[in-house]
Amino acid sequence: MGSADVIAVRTFLEESDAHFVSDVFHRASDDSIIVTVSSDNVAKVVDDTHTSLKQLENLKKKINKVVGSKVEYIVFKGEIQERHENSIVEIISNQLDVDVNCNVSNAKSSSIDVWIQIEAADEVFRDGLVDKIKELVLEYFGLHEIDVSKIVTDEVVRDEANLIHILLSVKEIAPINLDGLQTKMGNDYFIPSQKWLQTKLDGLRRNGFLIRQSDGTYVLTDMGLSVTPSGTTRSSSDITRALFLARRKW
Repeated sequence: MGSADVIAVRTFLEESDAHFVSDVFHRASDDSIIVTVSSDNVAKVVDDTHTSLKQLENLKKKINKVVGSKVEYIVFKGEIQERHENSIVEIISNQLDVDVNCNVSNAKSSSIDVWIQIEAADEVFRDGLVDKIKELVLEYFGLHEIDVSKIVTDEVVRDEANLIHILLSVKEIAPINLDGLQTKMGNDYFIPSQKWLQTKLDGLRRNGFLIRQSDGTYVLTDMGLSVTPSGTTRSSSDITRALFLARRKW
């Protein structure tokens, strides 16, 4: 199976007026033909430019029978779906000051499922954060006249970073800018927002624990170095920094 089968499937799709198909290619890993369709072109009601999941299943069976090729279809994320997901993330971030990831099932369907991954500290969840997020999601899709059948939340609970954590992180890989520091610390600690982190850095700078260089990066002062833990264990900040500097030379 290969290019000849791809041509055969494309020909069959053209003759079937399957204009909703985006691409056809051969997947060598399992020797099958893959038909890709944008989620923007999948709807509950079939028309000249839209298909349905049921129609795609029937089309797959016809291709397998007529062309004799093993065929699978993949519905990839379209512009409409991405726009909804990005809007939800922005709304939640602006109104609740919380970082989330959002995935929406086919936004062209009459009813959708919404999956929200939330990164917040444990005490934030106790304040009813999940309920507030669900309210915003329902309000948003209600305005777009889209029914939400299910909202699934996945809470990622981490300890909120404190000032010592910030100083340790700066010490380990200084000089580091705000974006880099947020990314680094986000792997281990809960950072409520970049604005929160910036405020903490400003406070540490005003109290003489670190300085902000002309290029926007941060480094510790002697006072900052004096208050951060150090030692000979592999997990100490001194050892971590030594390993980081060594990797820079590789």
